[in-house]
Amino acid sequence: MARALVLHPKDNVATLLSTASRGEGVELLGSAWKVRAASDIPAGHKVAIRPIPEGEAVVKYGEPIGAATSDIKPGEHVHLHNLEGLRGKEGALKEVEVKKQARWEPPSLDGLPVHFLGFPRADGGVGIRNYVLIVPTVVCSCRAAELASSNLPGAVTFWHPYGCTFSESENRFLERILISLGSHPNVFGAVVAALGCETVNFERVAEGIGRSGRPVELVVIQRHGGVEGAAERMRRAAMWMLKRAAKAKRERVPVGELVVGVECGASDAFSGLTANPAVGEACDLLVAAGGTVILSETPEVIGAEHLLAARAVDTEVAETLLKVVQRTEEALCRVDTPQAGAFITPGNIEGGLTTLEEKSLGCIRKAGTSPLVEVVGYGERPKRKGLIFMDTPGHDIKSVTGMAAGGAHLIAFTTGRGTPTGCPVAPVLKVASNTTCFERMRGDIDVDAGSIARGLETIEGMGREIYRLLIETASGRPTKSELKGHAEFALPMDDGN
Repeated sequence: MARALVLHPKDNVATLLSTASRGEGVELLGSAWKVRAASDIPAGHKVAIRPIPEGEAVVKYGEPIGAATSDIKPGEHVHLHNLEGLRGKEGALKEVEVKKQARWEPPSLDGLPVHFLGFPRADGGVGIRNYVLIVPTVVCSCRAAELASSNLPGAVTFWHPYGCTFSESENRFLERILISLGSHPNVFGAVVAALGCETVNFERVAEGIGRSGRPVELVVIQRHGGVEGAAERMRRAAMWMLKRAAKAKRERVPVGELVVGVECGASDAFSGLTANPAVGEACDLLVAAGGTVILSETPEVIGAEHLLAARAVDTEVAETLLKVVQRTEEALCRVDTPQAGAFITPGNIEGGLTTLEEKSLGCIRKAGTSPLVEVVGYGERPKRKGLIFMDTPGHDIKSVTGMAAGGAHLIAFTTGRGTPTGCPVAPVLKVASNTTCFERMRGDIDVDAGSIARGLETIEGMGREIYRLLIETASGRPTKSELKGHAEFALPMDDGN
């Protein structure tokens, strides 16, 4: 007999934990109901557990995820052929009803670490790594930066296509992000790698990083011997900084100094059942210890914004969140592409996700249940501690870059289909939503949350394990993406996405 999970008493669909063959009985965990599969239905996909008339809401997580486009009988597969999302498309904008959430009760930290080993910085911050970052200001200097950092442990860099022929406002935006990364808490010092004729102001980038008190060296390819001469100059500067960095010692620091970004990419239906709520549990523990969590990806909040707004500490924070989400949804409605509103990838669909609302309701579970204390713009540093929402695109690399620029020390990244991506300055801890994904990409993923779906672990237990791993990562334990040298970087400059 196949098994499926009913997530809320109001739900009229269940998520299959194992594949159901046509005619096979389906045991509904969390409900007294039983159904028989009307067709072959893959694991992770939805099966109707009650009749759903055409036009009626399909309900999952206790919330509507769209409307039935035809009558749906119990046992039938619920997916693109009979379910349509209502958000993120023309005519979908509406007033969002917000019901204030009850007072938050922080989880117990008994038996868990409340300190990590970090590097105190002269500007008052704390780092969890001691990188020397080679910062290319334009695509033309990326190769020189790569040559300079090659086989130099502790030196990191990244590729990007920006820095020239963009507008003045875009160049200023890039400068702000490069300065933020160069003065990131995990960066000991920076080498700014410029070509010499780019439209971005490379001298302003170097000066901005220098204001943080970090050592910084500006190398210009057109002034310093071409690519080979400049790369060698960058390398010498990085080696000098690394020798100084090696003298720094880790010290015991309260977890309250830690900033963790949460991200998901290549998600499937299990993401909202296992990995995301487990990471959310870890985030609640982090906030309970005085730390900060950053949730991002505005398009993947559409359809769930009322739940986040209900957790806001005051009306101003709630209204700011709702305005940010509304602006993003309006932008999606203007895009002349049928799938633009859905924001669902082929991998999401194959993994069982059907609508934007369904994806969003699962996505926000990785932020836990703590109060929302602040909403910030892309790459901005939070002023408060606790749960923060950052306005970023629904693109995992662009989102991670934004959170890193906003000071996130590390990223907890959930995935259902599997992705190896990393970040130049912030370690990325990968959490698989299912064991199949974990086994296929064992060399790229750190945690298997699929044990929850297999009944071997609880969400609370896995959350505590992830919390411990976050603390260990902060104290120096490398993640799989770090070991593989992943340092992806992208900004919302090239396509408005």
